[in-house]
Amino acid sequence: MNTFHMEIVTPTEVKFAGQLRQVVVSGVMGQMGILAQHAPLLAMLQPGLMAYTDADGKVNRLAAGSGFVQVAENRAVCLVDFAERPEEVDLDRAKKNLDEVQKKLQDLAVTSADREALRDELKAALARLDIAGHK
Repeated sequence: MNTFHMEIVTPTEVKFAGQLRQVVVSGVMGQMGILAQHAPLLAMLQPGLMAYTDADGKVNRLAAGSGFVQVAENRAVCLVDFAERPEEVDLDRAKKNLDEVQKKLQDLAVTSADREALRDELKAALARLDIAGHK
């Protein structure tokens, strides 16, 4: 069975470090899958879902923030703003955040730069709600 070493790192902790069969991340150009022996890669990530299959075949899901993924020499590192497991999501806070972001996006006075940041916040809120089992 082919595996590779993966690390998922946030500013405050190493969320995961170990051997994986595969990982699917939310790149700015769409979702991408990474398997063992993947070609070297450096890509930007957007907020969204991250799913990884560990060496035992168990699938784990995270809500993850913006960042980067680097792949080289059968090793991948994701540096992201945040990464939360389903049990770590504060459902009430995530719902409230989603409502606030949606209201701000409806404001016509919001600049395009602010609108882009709000879209990222929206993606993060939706990812948190998704992994927590609430849509």
